Amino acid sequence: MEDLQTLNHEVGFDKVRVHREMSPEEIKDFVKQRFEYQLKSSGLDDISLYMDRFDALYEQGKMEHLMPTANQKHIVEDVPFTEWENPYIDTKSQTMGREETELAFRLADRYISIQEATEGYDYTIYDMNYRELDGGVYDNPDITIRQALDEIVTDLKEPMHRSSLEGSIRTDDELIPIDYDELTEKAEQEAKHGIENRIRKDAEERKAVADFKARTEELFHGINGQTQEDIELSVYAYLQSKIDEYGINIELVDAAVSGSRCRGLEEAASDLDVVVEYRGRESEDDLFNAFNEDGFTIGGVKVDINPITEGKTGTLGEYLPGVEAYLAEKRAALQEKAAEQAQEEKQTVVTLTVAECGEFHNFGEYHENIAGVEEAIAIFNRIPPERMNGIPSIGINIHTEGTESYEDTQMDIVSGRVADLEILDYVPDITDNPKAVEVIAELIDKLLDIEVRGSLEKWQAAFLAAEIDQLSYNYDTVQYNQTVEDREAQIANITEDIRNGNTGYLNDFLNALISDSIREGMTDIFGKGTELDDSEGVQTARKAKELLDKLTEYKPLAKIEELEECNYNMIDNVLNNEKPKEEKQAGRISIKEKLAEKKAVIEQRDKSDKEVPEKGTEKKSEREI
Repeated sequence: MEDLQTLNHEVGFDKVRVHREMSPEEIKDFVKQRFEYQLKSSGLDDISLYMDRFDALYEQGKMEHLMPTANQKHIVEDVPFTEWENPYIDTKSQTMGREETELAFRLADRYISIQEATEGYDYTIYDMNYRELDGGVYDNPDITIRQALDEIVTDLKEPMHRSSLEGSIRTDDELIPIDYDELTEKAEQEAKHGIENRIRKDAEERKAVADFKARTEELFHGINGQTQEDIELSVYAYLQSKIDEYGINIELVDAAVSGSRCRGLEEAASDLDVVVEYRGRESEDDLFNAFNEDGFTIGGVKVDINPITEGKTGTLGEYLPGVEAYLAEKRAALQEKAAEQAQEEKQTVVTLTVAECGEFHNFGEYHENIAGVEEAIAIFNRIPPERMNGIPSIGINIHTEGTESYEDTQMDIVSGRVADLEILDYVPDITDNPKAVEVIAELIDKLLDIEVRGSLEKWQAAFLAAEIDQLSYNYDTVQYNQTVEDREAQIANITEDIRNGNTGYLNDFLNALISDSIREGMTDIFGKGTELDDSEGVQTARKAKELLDKLTEYKPLAKIEELEECNYNMIDNVLNNEKPKEEKQAGRISIKEKLAEKKAVIEQRDKSDKEVPEKGTEKKSEREI
């Protein structure tokens, strides 16, 4: 063994060939792999159940047929000399003296190389571009290369002697080993072509930043009249005040609006992202916390400040192209989604049909593509009663633009003197179309002498609720997003209130909205010179008035039936068995305030429905009610 140790010390070798036997853990792993392969080869789709039982089966000795042979248990492998576990040779100390004559590491945003020299150790410190910043000879040959390196690193981490040499090195930074030869080669290339490369790199980065900002200027939606440049200057000034306040030893380089807003892809509640490049030893994480602790806002929009530095994330010129690529992918995804929605929301054309024979439209007269209700009724009434081909009908046809006519949705609504609306429960293509429901409602309203089975009111209420909800969203999107977690539940609650006649808060909301919007419209017209039809306030007031009229005209059928059943002796339009409702003060209110209250009401009513048997309800037409 002494001869081997001497030979290694004088000649040196990297690996030794070792002959050994499998360990118990290796044998078990070998058997497990063979067991898994056997299961997969048997054609089983799911082997997890069997693999879960492997440990138990192995311990029970039921895997003997899969155990390795004697030859398979014998392993020959080449082991690095430093990892050779030999009790007679101190492989680590022997190789340390031979191998560690030159070392290279990265420390934060600096590279360090060190090698043996005649009088000690020669070291060099580089920046991230492999430019030499400092170097010299550590003239103490009595210590190891590692000890010399530790002394150099300690000096670099000394907080009392900060300079540009230390860059962003902090006391808790650790050395990261790198290849010495590769570092030396890159440093030589930098020394040879450094100025030329730096000029080219700086020019490329400046162009990348300028192009990014120019694109932002083109697509950015101003905030309270502030442009992208205004915002970047505001953020820069805010950060400089924070730096002065805390005495932070950094230098701001530049700032750029980034994130979805820089490409006009933001949603109403999106933050305003600003990335800021700096130079200094402070960490990006610490600066992020310091810069964002006050919740800085511009025009009511929260600003999210992201500090970056060359030694960590990179410069602005290096960082922004990645942002551009990400936002390009996001824009493409949004465009694809919009195209899909446009395909789904293609305009539909609703027309009417009249058939002499409702059962078979090709028997007798058949009229289609009738644009108006009155025209359809006139054609329907012109069919001579003496014709006995069948029962005449009026139907509805929904055609989607860009599709073939055979894909249309068509169904008879009126057959003879009966309009069966109950069947519409099974035709969502019709009931999901507001225009179709509106046409059917007009048809029923103008056919005075027919029997109406069922009602349209639940779909009409749902459409009206969706319109009110959309108006609320459009008017104050930020508040809406902060208060409404589930939009479908919101619309469902409004729908139920409309159907039950609990619309007082909706009336208050729309009236308050009209008042606010009229004031805003007057400011637009008289203060800004905006045309009447171009004023957003005027358009909002018009829409609110339209919905208020619809709400007033709406007939809550479900509420009427409920009142008939629970209040037989009512003669003064006041429910004797209900508490009088407190009037709400008019003003600008939010329809979201009703959600919690409605949830409790619904839960209580559901409980009551389970306890009290349903009463028979006479089916009535809308006209009879």
